[in-house]
Amino acid sequence: MNCPRIEELILDALDEPLGADERAEVDAHLETCPTCVASLRGYVATISLVREVGRLEASEIAPPLSDGLVRRILEARTAARDARRTG
Repeated sequence: MNCPRIEELILDALDEPLGADERAEVDAHLETCPTCVASLRGYVATISLVREVGRLEASEIAPPLSDGLVRRILEARTAARDARRTG
């Protein structure tokens, strides 16, 4: 299993749990790849920060993003994921 495939699976796991086979592949790769372990730690830290932001008072947070900006961000994420899968 190569690093780009592992990164793809890790990102996919943010949306829905991995199947048993995919999880086993990721676990086996992480045992031997410090680069992917560091990436995973970065994702986990980012998720923790996002959760922490969710606990802040509304007055402590910048105004919400416009619907258009959110849509463009989600479209870009989908396009990047599709490009990884077909590339």
